[in-house]
Amino acid sequence: MRNPGPAVAGILLLFLLLSLIPAVSGQESGAETGYVTFITTPPGAKIVVEDTTIGTTPLADQPFPPGTYLYTLLKDGYVPVQTSFDLKAGQRLTVSKTLQPLSPTPPSTIPTTIPTTRPTTPPPPGLGSIAATTSPAGASIFLNGQFQGYAPLVIPNLQPRTYTVLARLEGYSDYAASVRVSSNTQARFDAVLEPSPIHRDYGYISVSSSPSGARVSIDGTYRGITPATITEYPGSHTVLVQMSGYSDYSQQVYVTADTTQFVTATLSPVPPVSSGSLLVVSSPPVANVYLDGNYRGQTDSGGSLVISNLAPRSYQVEVSKSRYYDYTAVVTVYQGQQAYVQATLVPVSPTVIPTTSPVPGGTGSLSISSSPSGAQVYIDNVFRGYTPSVYDGLAQGMHSVTLKNPGYVDFQAQFQVAAGQTTNLAATLTPAGTPTQSGLTEPVLAAGLLAAGILALFRRNKP
Repeated sequence: MRNPGPAVAGILLLFLLLSLIPAVSGQESGAETGYVTFITTPPGAKIVVEDTTIGTTPLADQPFPPGTYLYTLLKDGYVPVQTSFDLKAGQRLTVSKTLQPLSPTPPSTIPTTIPTTRPTTPPPPGLGSIAATTSPAGASIFLNGQFQGYAPLVIPNLQPRTYTVLARLEGYSDYAASVRVSSNTQARFDAVLEPSPIHRDYGYISVSSSPSGARVSIDGTYRGITPATITEYPGSHTVLVQMSGYSDYSQQVYVTADTTQFVTATLSPVPPVSSGSLLVVSSPPVANVYLDGNYRGQTDSGGSLVISNLAPRSYQVEVSKSRYYDYTAVVTVYQGQQAYVQATLVPVSPTVIPTTSPVPGGTGSLSISSSPSGAQVYIDNVFRGYTPSVYDGLAQGMHSVTLKNPGYVDFQAQFQVAAGQTTNLAATLTPAGTPTQSGLTEPVLAAGLLAAGILALFRRNKP
C-alpha cells in the first residue's frame, strides 16, 4: 500500500501558502478618484450633481470617479447655473461661479393680443423644449419659479432633465406639473385651469405709490404693479411696495368683507453709496482672491476679477494658486474710483536651495519632496502648501512634518533646523492598504521553512 502522507502534506502546504497571500483587490481605488471644490459668489448655493444634492457652497474636496458630470447651482434670488465638468483620475478641480441676481418678476397683466401660433424652429442639437398651453389662454407660465411668458408659448433650449412648470391666471387656481425634457424632443404642458372658489366674503386692497410702477407683494407673494386693486380674504395682511433705487415700504392692513383698504406708499430714494471697486489681475489666471482674509472669487480665464461696492479704505489683498507662492499686497480704494492690483505669482521651484546659502536671524529652511508629488505639507500641524516646496524662516530646533495625499498613508517625521542652513527631506508615500515588505516576507519565509521541513521528513521515512 502506498503511503498517503506526502500527498496530504502537499495539500496542507498549498492551503498554508494560499492563506498567506494578501488580498490586493481595491488597493488602487484611491488613485482612480478625483476631487472637486465648489465655490460661488455669493456663497450658500445648493449643489446638485446628476440630480443628487451634495451640499452647499463653499464645499471642498468632494471625491468623484473620473468622468463628465452635469451639475446645477441653486440659490434663492439668483439665476440657476447649470453646466458640466470633466474630471480625470487624481485631478483636483475647482468650480467657481458668480451667481447673477434674478430680474424683477414682470407685471401680472395679461397682454391684449394672445399669440395663436407656436414657433416651429427646432431646438439646437442635444437640447429640448416645452410647449405650454392653457385653457383659457393667456396664463402666466413659470419654469422652476422663473417667469417665461404667456400661454400658449414654447420654452426653447432646455437641458435634458425634469422641470416644474406652473400656470397662473387671475380668477383661477394655479396649475403645476413636472415635465421631463429629453434631447431633441419637445415636451408638452397642457393645463386646464379651474375657476377659483367663489368667496362672498372677499375684500379689496387698493395700493398706489409715488412714483408709480412699483412692485406689490402681499404676505410675501407678488401681486402686481402700482397702482393696483387686489382681491384678498378678510384678515390681517402685510403689504410690501418695492422699487429699484428706493427704500422698501411696508404696511399692515386689515381686510373686511366687501370693503376696500387703501395703501398709499411714498417711496424714499436710497442715498447713493459712496463706494469704489478693485480690479485684480493675476498671472497665471484662475487664481483665488481674498480681501482681509475673506474669499471674494477667482480671476477668470483672462486673469481678471472686479470686486465692486467696496467702502473707501485700505485692504489687504491675497492672491493664491496651487503650486505657486501666495501674493500679498495692501491697496487703498477711493470713492468712485477703481483700484488696481497686478499679482504675478511665482511657481514653487522643485530645485533644492543650496545648504550654503545663509538665512539670517537664527532661522533655517526645509526643502521637502515626495513621491508622488502634490502632497499637502503640514509643519508643526499648520498647513504650508504642497510638495515639492522650500519653506524659509523656520526657527532653529526640532519641528514635526506631516504629508497627506488622498489614497496614501500619512507620512510623519521629525526634523532638525539649524540656523542659516537648509534641511533636505524626501518622503516616499505608501498607498493606503498596501502591505509593507517586511509584513509579507516573514510569513512567506516561515511557510518556506515549514515546507522544507515537511519534505525532508518524508524523504527520510521513504522506504
